[in-house]
Formats: sequence, C-alpha cells, structure tokens
Amino acid sequence: EIEKKERSMVEEMKEESKSREEAMEAHNEAMMNEMKEEKVAMMNEMKEESKHREEIMMNEMKNAINTLHFELVAVTLACVGISLVAFLSLNTTEVPISVATSQDDRPLGSQVDSTQ
Repeated sequence: EIEKKERSMVEEMKEESKSREEAMEAHNEAMMNEMKEEKVAMMNEMKEESKHREEIMMNEMKNAINTLHFELVAVTLACVGISLVAFLSLNTTEVPISVATSQDDRPLGSQVDSTQ
C-alpha cells in the first residue's frame, strides 16, 4: 500500500512537472511569437519612415530643379535682352562707309561742309 502511494505520488509529480513544462513551453512560444510580431512591426515602421524620408527628399529635389529651371530661363532672357540692346545700339550708331570716305581722306570733324 505504501508503494502504491509512493507510485501515485511519483506519477502525480511527473504529471505536474510535465504540465509545468508544457505551460512553460507554451509561454516561451507565446513570447517568441510576440517578439516576432514586434520585430515585423518595427521593420514595417522603419520602411514607412524611410519611404516618407525618400518622398520628402524627392520633393525637395523637384523644388530645387524647378528653381534652377526658373533661374536658367531668367539668365537666358537677360542674355538675350543684353545681346538685343547691344545689337540695336551698334546698328544705330554705325556710320556708313561711303559717308566716311566721301570728299577726301581728312577726318570727318575737319571736313568742311560743301553746301556753305
């Protein structure tokens, strides 16, 4: 009878130990799953932040390119305007060759007007 009690106590202890082991395994598995989910969530968050940063940088680059295009147009228009003004001013102040060589070889200021 004592042996039966001892055996039953040993069996009971084995079952308790087995159930504790199973409970600890389940707890550890649950913790591992939770850690995996947190890791996946953190990775997704990092991807979203990286994507957001990339979008911000792309917008800044587009704005910079638009500014550069505007500056290029402004400089081009200024150069064309300056060239046009220079061309027109040279064109209106040019003395025809036939007038400069008429009468004689004296400089224009020293020539006497023949109509006087």
